[in-house]
Amino acid sequence: METHSNSVVTDGQDIKAALAALTPEQFDALKQVSNYHRLARTLRSTGWLNLVLGGYVLLVGLLALSIASTFTSITLSILAFLVVLQSLWGIIRPSVRGFLGLAVVLLLCGVWNIITTLLNGFLWVEISEILLGILQCFWAYQSYESYQNYSEQQVLKPSREQTRQVNQIWESLAHPSPTLAPELIMLRLGLNRRWWRTLLLPDYALIAHTSQKMLMIVSKSDFMLVPVQPKVINREEFAIFTLIAKELMRGKIYKNSFQQYLQWKGEIEPDTPLTRLFATKRRIYTIMRWIGIALWVSFFFYCIFIMNVTSRIPR
Repeated sequence: METHSNSVVTDGQDIKAALAALTPEQFDALKQVSNYHRLARTLRSTGWLNLVLGGYVLLVGLLALSIASTFTSITLSILAFLVVLQSLWGIIRPSVRGFLGLAVVLLLCGVWNIITTLLNGFLWVEISEILLGILQCFWAYQSYESYQNYSEQQVLKPSREQTRQVNQIWESLAHPSPTLAPELIMLRLGLNRRWWRTLLLPDYALIAHTSQKMLMIVSKSDFMLVPVQPKVINREEFAIFTLIAKELMRGKIYKNSFQQYLQWKGEIEPDTPLTRLFATKRRIYTIMRWIGIALWVSFFFYCIFIMNVTSRIPR
């Protein structure tokens, strides 16, 4: 990646004026920096979670091995070790291939949970295991999609100066001045409860998280918002699908912000391959949400079952 000796944004300079003066090459460099930071943050946060869960399962597997070396305990230990290994890789050396490694590990764990549940006769107390396996396969699919998306983008580790420039732009958007704030649209993406402030430039959209140091820079053609249900656009706040460089996320938006987006982007065609893709994704998200609810409900009843069994054991 090219390193610029001069700052893209100087201290005290108006953010819109500074960004308007950027060349396409400078914007491309900033996109690469923001892509790397987002990739690294995603892999590290996922890595820490999987490291804790994988470490726990590895401990359980090793304890089972100390009692009896069965095929189940050996396979469980191997899978848990792979989860721990992949998690450490994602934390220490985040890269595009980290998503591919995560997809493979999640797929193996998901298939294992489904197969073992079916082989055990699909007992009702083990339904949570097969639901977890289905979710793990879905997460593997999402990780592979992230791998494909980032593979198509240039993601290079930035210099300290480039990181400082991106952080400075993020600070200007996340904590805007009173004159800039009305020009920013508000989005909520994914499961994150925090909002994102978005600056719409003639050819780019800059999306800044309101609390975490996260900045996404996407071209106008790679940024699209579509209501989950077309009839809800008159509500003050409604659910949307957000397409950012081929990555599809569910979120929410305010009515005024969506009107600002439409003025910037133009009207959405009612029937295009992209809107039909959104409709398909909506059905997939709905199915996965109900599977998740079923997983928690089955886990709740499983805990009740275990408590009833243990309470009847004579002491």
